[in-house]
Amino acid sequence: MIDSYRHEVEKALAAPKTAKQRAARARLQELFAAPKSAFVVHYACESFDPSAVSGSPRIVAIAVRNLGTGQALSFSIHQEMELTGCPPDLAPSRLDELEYKMLAGFYRFLASSKTARFVHWNMRDAKFGFEAIAHRFAVQGGDRRMLPPVDLFDLSMTLGDIYGSNNLPRPHFEKLSKMNSIGLAGFLTGTQEPEAFAAGNYRAVRDSVLAKVNIIGQIAGLAHDGALITLATWWDMNVGRLREAAELFQDNPVKALVGGITAVCVVSFSFMLRWLG
Repeated sequence: MIDSYRHEVEKALAAPKTAKQRAARARLQELFAAPKSAFVVHYACESFDPSAVSGSPRIVAIAVRNLGTGQALSFSIHQEMELTGCPPDLAPSRLDELEYKMLAGFYRFLASSKTARFVHWNMRDAKFGFEAIAHRFAVQGGDRRMLPPVDLFDLSMTLGDIYGSNNLPRPHFEKLSKMNSIGLAGFLTGTQEPEAFAAGNYRAVRDSVLAKVNIIGQIAGLAHDGALITLATWWDMNVGRLREAAELFQDNPVKALVGGITAVCVVSFSFMLRWLG
């Protein structure tokens, strides 16, 4: 019975306390209201180091994973090599062609998913994001005017609003995965992916982005359930409730008093369970 009470208290402590937290939690709830209409997306590219590459970093692999079914698709230079029968020794001389085919396939998928939302992690600008992918497509001769609009959901920003951006451990994928017992099979770091690409190990890069969309999807699910473990302390997640009660007191003293009493009761009970457990 204590375990059941403990679970309920932990859910209460994970509930949003400030206006920003409530808004972020509402966005997450809305996303999971129709999970089969949402796709997690991530990609890998060449190094961002200007001394390592000239021009914009080449896209190497893109992965998408349905948030509801868990089914994943990938678009990669590795797959285009196999589809076109390109021998590994000739791949470096055909990278422009292979990248174009990969990106064209990705954009065909986007065009067929016009009502979908795309969950991403910090893919927000021309350095790393949908704009960067669109630029590479244009570089390889693609028509940017034909690119479909996409409905984007930045999970990293949402989790930052809920838990506090400083409470998301870095590097995000590795640390959050380990803290929440999420498998890292096939995972490469942001430094290892460009190194694998430079060494001609295109398949490893494809496998890494597939691993990352799985990780992002699991993180999103845990956050939605109020079960995601971060660096956020009890104070980080609950001081907002007390501050909000104080602010509310000026407008509605009775409601504020009830909220304050509830907060104290939850806190006291949580400490009792920890002492018992």
